[in-house]
Amino acid sequence: MDLSQLTTESREALNAAQSLAGQLGQEEVQSLHLLGALVDDGEGTASVLLEEAGVSLRAVRRQVMRRLALVGGVPGHERFIGQELTNILDRASKLTIRMGDAFLSTQHLLLTLATTSVSGAGSLLREMGLREHSLRAAMVNLRDRQRMPAAIPEGALLSSSRSTLAHERATHLTVDSLMQHLETQLRATEVLLASRGLSLEVDLPALAFLTRAGSEGNAGASPLRRAIRNFVLLPLSEMLIAGQVPAGSCIRLSANDAGLKISTGPGKAPASACVG
Repeated sequence: MDLSQLTTESREALNAAQSLAGQLGQEEVQSLHLLGALVDDGEGTASVLLEEAGVSLRAVRRQVMRRLALVGGVPGHERFIGQELTNILDRASKLTIRMGDAFLSTQHLLLTLATTSVSGAGSLLREMGLREHSLRAAMVNLRDRQRMPAAIPEGALLSSSRSTLAHERATHLTVDSLMQHLETQLRATEVLLASRGLSLEVDLPALAFLTRAGSEGNAGASPLRRAIRNFVLLPLSEMLIAGQVPAGSCIRLSANDAGLKISTGPGKAPASACVG
C-alpha cells in the first residue's frame, strides 16, 4: 500500500506497533501490535470509538500484552511487517476507498482489525464483546461530531484492574503472574509518588520493556524488583533530588528502541486516575 495515504495518526500507530514489537524482541509485527498501539494512548480516535462501542480499553490492553508475551521473542532482531498485518493494511486501504475518504485513518485501521476474523486482533476484539454494527455506529456518531478528527495527543495509562490469578511458585512466574507482580510494584510506586503530590502514567512500550527486563533469568519476582529499582526508582530519585520534578507533575514512563524514558508533565488528574 501507499504509505502516503496514511494520516499522521495512522502513521504514528504503525510506528508505535513496530516499536512495541521491538520492545518485546519480536521480529514479525502483527495485528496485535497494531491494536496495542491504537489503544495505548487511551484518548486517540480508536480508543474513543472502542469505548463508545462498549469495549473496555483496560481489558483490551491487558489481553494484548498477555497474548504478545506468550509469543516470546529475541531482542536485537530486525523487525518486519508480517503477512497478516500486510493483508490488514491492504484491506484498510480498500475500505478507505469504498468509504469515499481521501486518507487512511485509524478509524479504517480499527474497523479492518475488528472485521478480519482470522487475525489475532480481530479474535481478541470479538472476545472483548466488540460487534461490527456497534463500531460502525460509533464511527457515524464521531463523524457527525467532527469530520475525521486529527490525532489526539498520546497519553497511555497502565491498567489498574486486577484479574484473579492462580498462585504460581515464586521460582517460575507465568506471564499473567509476572504482569500482576509488575502492576503491584508500579502501584506501590504510584502510592509513594502520591504522597509527594505526584502521579504516574505508563505506556504499553514501557510496560513491555519492564516485563521483559523483569523476566530475565526466570527467577521469580526478584528480577522484576531489580528492573523497577534500576530503571524507575533510582533515576526518578535522582530527578527528585535534582529538583527536576515540579510539584503536581505527572511522571510518565515510555520506551523506545533506546530503552526506558522518564519524563514529566502537568498533572491532569489525581494520582489514582493517572495509572488507569
